[in-house]
Amino acid sequence: MSDPLFIRADASAEIGTGHVMRCLALAQAWQERAEGGDLNTEMPEQAQVVFVCACLPEAIEQRLKKEGCEVVRIEAEPGSSEDHAQTLAIAQEYLPSTINHQPLTPRTWLVLDGYSFDMAYQRAMRAAGFKLLVVDDYNHLPEYECDILLNQNLGADTYDYKVNPEAERLLGPKYALLRREFRNARAELGARDWTVGTEPTPPEARETATHREWEGRRPSCPGSRGTGSDGENIMSPVAHHILVTMGGADLHGMTGKVVAALAQLPGPPLHIRAVTGAAAGPDESLRKRLPPTFHRIEWLRNVEDMPGLMQWADLAVSSAGSTCWELMCLGVPMLVIVLADNQEQIAIRLGQQELAVNLGWHHAWNAQGFTAAIRRLQEETAGRPAMGPAALALVDGCGTMRILATMRQESLLLRPANMTDARVLWQWANDPETRSASFSSEMIPWPDHVAWLQARLQDKHTLVFMIESAGQALGVVRFDKNEAVAVISVNLAPDVRGKGYGSHAIAMASRHCVSLWTCREIHAYIKPANTASCRAFERAGYQFDLETTIRNQRALRFAWRVKT
Repeated sequence: MSDPLFIRADASAEIGTGHVMRCLALAQAWQERAEGGDLNTEMPEQAQVVFVCACLPEAIEQRLKKEGCEVVRIEAEPGSSEDHAQTLAIAQEYLPSTINHQPLTPRTWLVLDGYSFDMAYQRAMRAAGFKLLVVDDYNHLPEYECDILLNQNLGADTYDYKVNPEAERLLGPKYALLRREFRNARAELGARDWTVGTEPTPPEARETATHREWEGRRPSCPGSRGTGSDGENIMSPVAHHILVTMGGADLHGMTGKVVAALAQLPGPPLHIRAVTGAAAGPDESLRKRLPPTFHRIEWLRNVEDMPGLMQWADLAVSSAGSTCWELMCLGVPMLVIVLADNQEQIAIRLGQQELAVNLGWHHAWNAQGFTAAIRRLQEETAGRPAMGPAALALVDGCGTMRILATMRQESLLLRPANMTDARVLWQWANDPETRSASFSSEMIPWPDHVAWLQARLQDKHTLVFMIESAGQALGVVRFDKNEAVAVISVNLAPDVRGKGYGSHAIAMASRHCVSLWTCREIHAYIKPANTASCRAFERAGYQFDLETTIRNQRALRFAWRVKT
């Protein structure tokens, strides 16, 4: 049994729910070890997550418990010495070992997400034996003391963080904390609807080409928009489906103000869905005062399938908090409103990079200005189609896995491939050494590669994983299943070959393959002259099985079998 993961975070109408809900993403990834679903776990093991909260809406507590998390409430001022004492006492209850009165092991992690946990609190928790992950949004403390400092926001790398030298810094949207449902939706999106284009693109022209490649395509969702002649779901020239979401709490009543402004828009008719969270509700008085409108308006509370709702939307109006990364992970164009200090820089940078329209602070709300902005963005020519691919490229849905890999000090990360990986995979595949080792030596044209990858990602009998280290793509592993046997193929980036990554990646991917599929055996086919690959598979636990032929060429078969 592994040590529990302890999370200290709060939620309320004043605080919002973002701190707790993004920590839930990490909790889910931690728990996946128990299900055998963690891509980088050698063996499934029992995993436990304990949320320690001074304040928490009942609906959020029920959500955490439904996810299999423990919830323990404390009665203390957040960040106080009493908070520290009660949190440590809870850890002692879950970890009863008493060697020198030290209940914690070197693997006992505590996550701190909130603005009350100052340097003294952090130092006290580390002194008690916790490994500490501190989640920050805008460098709000003069100093930090932790093992990992995480800031998932745009521009995080520009802050002059004063943190202990040994701390790992995980900065930027590549580490966005996204819950399991968003990770899964993104994986499906990558396999289903991403269009890459038809010609290789030089780096200097890539942004323009990416915008062209998008061509208004968005993920399919029943009833969301029309389809083209090829059956793909196509963005409407005018955005008809508008999602309004101000996070789990809406202290300033912006949901009602946005809906009221949308209700006054002239045609064409819109379908508006306004979402309120566990710590807020729609302004009932405003709802009653809304004038008659031909637009369809739905008020939704505590939505369970937010990814599906986001995929339904042509356009979203959102607070500039963690919801932005969820929308970007699914390629949804958006307008953002600043509701709190920690959101200001997010909104500014999203606007500067044309990833969203920044509507500014809530207290400067101007209904006429909003109406003009959303009417411009509704039109396809106003930049809306360009937002989708740019967002997809920035937030790939794998941030939580990268964080967990760092916590567990893993040198390699395995993540599902998607169509945004197409270009680098094509370059690796056409490397001369790769073509020489392949049973087909012809160069692969770009359109053929795109069609092949799209088909593979959609095929339920194929698994494709990217190999990463420290955020850098190092290679790709693919499995093709035929009944109870899978066939593996591996290709490393040319500049990392011969450095020992291959055997590690092969072993990691093979374990994960058999955890997902019921196959009991994996085969690898290698040219006899490719001695480096033979050695890599042997180091990974594969054994030479037999000699055969592939495309009239000699091939050595290596086999990896599940031990009974």
